[in-house]
Amino acid sequence: MRSAIFALGLGLGLGCADCVGGTRPIVSVDWLVDPAAAAQGLSLPEGLGQAEVRQKATGLSGFSVRPARAGEVGWQLTVGVRLATDRPDDEALDKRRRALGLVAELRALGSVEGPSAFSAEVLEQAVEGPEVPTERILEAAVRSVMARLATSVRLAEARPDAVASAILGDDPHARAMAVRLVQEQRLREAGPALDARLGAADLTAPEVLRIAAALAALERAESVGPLIEASSRFPQVLVPMAFQLARLGGREAEAYLFTLQSGHDRPEVRQAAGDALRELRRSTTD
Repeated sequence: MRSAIFALGLGLGLGCADCVGGTRPIVSVDWLVDPAAAAQGLSLPEGLGQAEVRQKATGLSGFSVRPARAGEVGWQLTVGVRLATDRPDDEALDKRRRALGLVAELRALGSVEGPSAFSAEVLEQAVEGPEVPTERILEAAVRSVMARLATSVRLAEARPDAVASAILGDDPHARAMAVRLVQEQRLREAGPALDARLGAADLTAPEVLRIAAALAALERAESVGPLIEASSRFPQVLVPMAFQLARLGGREAEAYLFTLQSGHDRPEVRQAAGDALRELRRSTTD
């Protein structure tokens, strides 16, 4: 696979009351292969990437394929290959372990009302026979990253109650995007949904940290209790969590940090808790 940028003159659009036909035009789509990814062994048929992106782009709900008209701001869609590997599988030597990482970004080429950029990423992996063409993993990766990009656009344009619903939904990628939106846009209406998600049975450690950052951005001190309970399920988050609790502040956070500083069996946790506790007390006296 060689490094290349394939530029296609396309148009896409998403709902926009001020645009022709209620859509926003994207004037180009770029398929970009990172030179570092090109050296990792997954051979992709030349030209297939941009063809797949174009096909999926034309099918995105709310998008139109057209150039920008007078007075409209054009948008650009870039799909980049960041990882592309193809090697023998460690357990089944007659199989190949393939991975393809894509990043998609939709960006306005001028000043617009509302969000000016949307992004999504995917890591598609497969263990398959060498006779299986690499087109299959490429098609799957493009399909996934474009679906996630559509979700990113939908959530960014959605009302806060819809973002909160996504936090409690079944799609882990939509959940992650929704939590990021809450943090970036300070959507206080989604605070109770974040608290509820902290009690979910399928909660993960990375998700706890994403939610903690969002709650700290909201300055939602009433979420200290749910965060402490979630942290008890994932000891590996205690060091970064100490500083998020310090940002939230309050007596409950202070008492918990004091307990960690005084009696936790891991020295790095005691150190982090002590530093966070001093930070919390300094912010209360300032």
